[in-house]
Amino acid sequence: MKPVEGLLFYWICWLLWIVATFLLKKNHTRFYLSLVILLLLCGSNTKITIWDCQLNLALVVSFFSGILYLARKRDWVWLLFGSLCMTFCYVGILLWELISPIWLFVPRLLMIPFIGLVLLIFLAETLIEKCMVWCLGITSGEILHGLIMRSYGFHPTIGELSFFDLLFVGIAFIILLRLTVATKQKIDVVAQTIEQKLKMRWNHE
Repeated sequence: MKPVEGLLFYWICWLLWIVATFLLKKNHTRFYLSLVILLLLCGSNTKITIWDCQLNLALVVSFFSGILYLARKRDWVWLLFGSLCMTFCYVGILLWELISPIWLFVPRLLMIPFIGLVLLIFLAETLIEKCMVWCLGITSGEILHGLIMRSYGFHPTIGELSFFDLLFVGIAFIILLRLTVATKQKIDVVAQTIEQKLKMRWNHE
């Protein structure tokens, strides 16, 4: 049974909004994230036309939110380079899927976020930087892919709900990786503490 397009997007988006609004510390980052998520939700079913190209309004929100965030960072050049790498990787996979679909034995909903996650390990450091590089990168890739398809006579809507499923599955992967690393670090600290206590007890005996 084919999953409903947009279901993962709405589910993950609302979950992230709840976490950002009620669990994060009150600061500018929390306000920024909550606002962007709400704008994505509000614009996800709205189509706009720019230069005879039909775009999803949420795609425009994702693109400019990534640009505005990276513009405030000191290492914006490196982060922009990372976004470009993500863009060309995303477009390359989609074009490869059109040319040789038999080689893509893993669904794009899992394969693209996984490849993006591997790249992000080298391209960005913090959780928010990884998320923003990912968002800006594949959003730009979706726009570039739409323009390429348009040049061949196709007229797709740039930024369908299936794209936002992919976008937020990638964000979920990034967050899960961060939680896994943080959990492992805490377990290592606890294990080291227990080991030190046992050594001290053995030395006293």
